[in-house]
Amino acid sequence: MFHKVIAASGSGINSWSIKSREQSSKFSMNLASLLGASEDEITDATKRMQFLRKADPGTMCERSYQVVGEEVSVYHYPTPGKC
Repeated sequence: MFHKVIAASGSGINSWSIKSREQSSKFSMNLASLLGASEDEITDATKRMQFLRKADPGTMCERSYQVVGEEVSVYHYPTPGKC
């Protein structure tokens, strides 16, 4: 019946799933900083994305929690140590 479908619950129009360009940029800059990116990698969007693509997924998950803080518990994101 289904072919090449990823099933997931939720909606793309939930308030937590919609972020402005500024919010997304700020999040990625904060995450890159916590992961140890250089100032140049943090401020340049292309270099920032290249840096984040190479980052360790487990470490990225842990640091993501630090960036979003208390919002995590509201939206049921993974908690530290459970990424």
